[in-house]
Amino acid sequence: MNKKFLFGVFIFLGLIGFLSMISAATFVNMVTPSNATGIQNISGSTYTLEAWINESADNVYIGNVSWYYQVWGSATWTLIGTTENTTNQSVFTKTWDTSALNGRNYTINATALNYDPTLFASGVNSTNITGNVTIDNTAPTIAVYGADGVTAYANGTSIKTAATFTNNLTLNISVTDAIFQTNSSDTWCFINVAGGLNHTVPYLENRWCNTSNINITDLSDGNNTINIYVNDTLNNMALNSTLVVQIDTTVPSASAVCSPSSVNIGDAFPCTCSTSDVTSGINSASSGGSTTSPDAITVVPSRTGVFTYTCSATDNGGLTASASATYTVSQPGGGDGPSGGTTWITHTISNDVFEAGYTKELSTSNRIRVQINSEDHYIGVLSTTATSATIQISSDPIQITLAAGEDAKVDVDVDGFYDVYVLLNGIIGSNADVTIQKINEEVPEGGTGVETTGDIETEETTGDDTSGGSSVWIWILIIAIILVIVAGSVKKKKK
Repeated sequence: MNKKFLFGVFIFLGLIGFLSMISAATFVNMVTPSNATGIQNISGSTYTLEAWINESADNVYIGNVSWYYQVWGSATWTLIGTTENTTNQSVFTKTWDTSALNGRNYTINATALNYDPTLFASGVNSTNITGNVTIDNTAPTIAVYGADGVTAYANGTSIKTAATFTNNLTLNISVTDAIFQTNSSDTWCFINVAGGLNHTVPYLENRWCNTSNINITDLSDGNNTINIYVNDTLNNMALNSTLVVQIDTTVPSASAVCSPSSVNIGDAFPCTCSTSDVTSGINSASSGGSTTSPDAITVVPSRTGVFTYTCSATDNGGLTASASATYTVSQPGGGDGPSGGTTWITHTISNDVFEAGYTKELSTSNRIRVQINSEDHYIGVLSTTATSATIQISSDPIQITLAAGEDAKVDVDVDGFYDVYVLLNGIIGSNADVTIQKINEEVPEGGTGVETTGDIETEETTGDDTSGGSSVWIWILIIAIILVIVAGSVKKKKK
């Protein structure tokens, strides 16, 4: 047999044996920081990759091991790194930072290399060993629902509740992990209440953490934060949701005020409702005023009687309060002030409205009742023309004719100060558009109780008061006396 041929066969068999030894002896082993071994599902961290070469005495030509990864199903390999050993050894290690990788399945490849130039001039890729791994760096996500399982609480939702109604908060928590699913054996929902009390709720097989025992009994009034954390099988954990529970154990405030407490038909409704709540705020849809009168509180009174006005308050925690006040509605009276024979329709305004200034269209025989130093006084319209109105201010009647834009100031209680200001804004139809206001201006030295840009009328001019009736009787008496004198003269001539 040809010696050269035998030598070639020998070399070929030796090479095959060497490569077979390398291929059979090299395997992949991944070591995590917690010393778990083997290809596995992992979360982002730095891991140590190991390639072990058995029968090291025969591996004198093993140089280093290169590690690669590729997205599962991809054709592209990415180099993790190549070991940098300078001596022959059985274990080759390299670290791998997986923190930037997430949500995929990956294939890892370890390739053992031979660099001994005495056998192989360019080195040889002796073997490829691969394994699969899933990397999950993302914590689960959750959706939080109320007791009904339907009402969802978005992150940061403020849950308003009254501790007098419930001592425990019910939360239903749906858990989802898009990369590596959780399981009931090693997944929990961790719930921290207001930085104090902690609740650990087990994860159910249907991917819910449900609890009705979140104790809120001892929480103080105001906003209290509930933090919810969930981990997955790989122990990825994050603050998944933050809820704000607003505890309210303080009833709201309600105030009913009827001022004035006595009004006439046609006057403005006299009552107001004021509500407040310092904790959860007022639920406006469930709060407001009501009256026992058949009239609605939004219209002027049209029925007489004594009625009760109630102010109700409900806060957003569900607590309630109420307050009540009474008011009287009467028929408009005639001659109930020194206003002569005029039958008045009287409207009443409060002191606050009078002080701020009040504008109203008044038809003839309509007047406004006000109070000055706890005494009733009246400003009314005796008559109007196309351009002017005659205004009567009483108790001591003072009658002033004003054209549009003219005004008057009157000292009604003769204390040296003007008390009432009246301005005729104009004539609208047959109505006088007047503005009245309570004032306190000293009467200038030498001044009178009335200052006006209009005309002060005498009682005879207006013919409105009892003095008009007296003058008629005087004329009747004069005529009677004349008739008696005439009759006496006639009788003497006959004699």
